[in-house]
Amino acid sequence: PVEAVLGQAISRTVLGAAGNVVKVFDVAAGGKVRKEMRDHQKTVTTLFMDGTQTRILSGSLDGLLKVCDANTYECTASVVVGSGQGILSAALSKNNSTLLVGCVSGE
Repeated sequence: PVEAVLGQAISRTVLGAAGNVVKVFDVAAGGKVRKEMRDHQKTVTTLFMDGTQTRILSGSLDGLLKVCDANTYECTASVVVGSGQGILSAALSKNNSTLLVGCVSGE
């Protein structure tokens, strides 16, 4: 099943996460898959952009928050959140100063 979806208006793409794979669909090309990202070991549960709209962040049940470049879709950083507990949801403030993460443990 699809666990998370994120639209990118500027690039006219939609990202969809199913299992540990995030696919980038090109809306202008009729939904053609532009890229597949396999940076997580477990199911991706959340996708969101940073405040500058230059990075895509993904959270997963593997307890990792991945940061990817919004143009190349390459992973540039990985952060363990909550002692590696599974991430259910996450969000970042518009000025990138505050990260909120909801983990499986309720923390």
